[in-house]
Amino acid sequence: MISPHVVIAGGGPAGLLLALLLASHSIQTTILEKSSATDPWNARSYSINLNSRGLSALETAGALELAKAAGMARHQIVLESADGQRTHIPKNPPDYAFSRPDLVECLEGICREKHPLITIQRGAGVANVEEKADGTMQVTLDNGSKVTCTHVVGADGKWSAVRNSIADFNNMFKVQSEPAFGISIKPAISSGRWELDATSVFRPTSPKYYVLAAPLTSGRFTASIVCFDEVKEEHPWLVPRDDDPGVDWESEYGGVAEANAECNPIWPRCWKKIYQSSMRTYRVILQRSASIEELLG
Repeated sequence: MISPHVVIAGGGPAGLLLALLLASHSIQTTILEKSSATDPWNARSYSINLNSRGLSALETAGALELAKAAGMARHQIVLESADGQRTHIPKNPPDYAFSRPDLVECLEGICREKHPLITIQRGAGVANVEEKADGTMQVTLDNGSKVTCTHVVGADGKWSAVRNSIADFNNMFKVQSEPAFGISIKPAISSGRWELDATSVFRPTSPKYYVLAAPLTSGRFTASIVCFDEVKEEHPWLVPRDDDPGVDWESEYGGVAEANAECNPIWPRCWKKIYQSSMRTYRVILQRSASIEELLG
């Protein structure tokens, strides 16, 4: 009988956690991750909130305490209405929030340092999966190399190469995109104006968008303006292009002056009006940093 060897396509939080759980049952795994290194926080990054179920999975994998050290406790959700009224929803026990890069770095470190049954290969993604006559699986990577295993798991996102390679899966799932997109900014923390142990949801009078804000372990905040499809009907230029990786003002332009020089000629004035309108709604609790004001104001 062949000993199980599981190939996991995708080295994100789901793939890494699965490898840890399988290792706890003495099952060998190989994680294949397309990116050559853990992505730093950038314009496309997001934070991950884990409730008791997610934390329980980390505990079962033996990763809970190290993961907690990389995250932040969220003891409440704060709902802020357009008229300034606040509703506090306590979380007991608290959720834990992580930036995706921090959680990946933490779990990958545990895999590499504590589990010899886990192999992580970076720099090549899965291109195709084929079942062989002897019942094994052959995984072909996009660099032409091949890996033979007994099982394959697709943890490589909604456009998974694993799922797309297996014809029987084609009618078993449906990918549905939500009619919304986000615009992310990183305001500075202002003492007394932010809830440092909470996820904040700001709801304006318009149903076309809302704002999510949460602290980061770096000492800053992430704030995302989530726009629904109605917004793009009025302002179609706001919709991200498929080939647009997002703009990281600090790393790509090196400063606000350079960003202003690059963007002022091409950004329609109506975007500034949308931004200024939404920020006025939340002025009581949202303290914009000087760089954001200079950039978009």
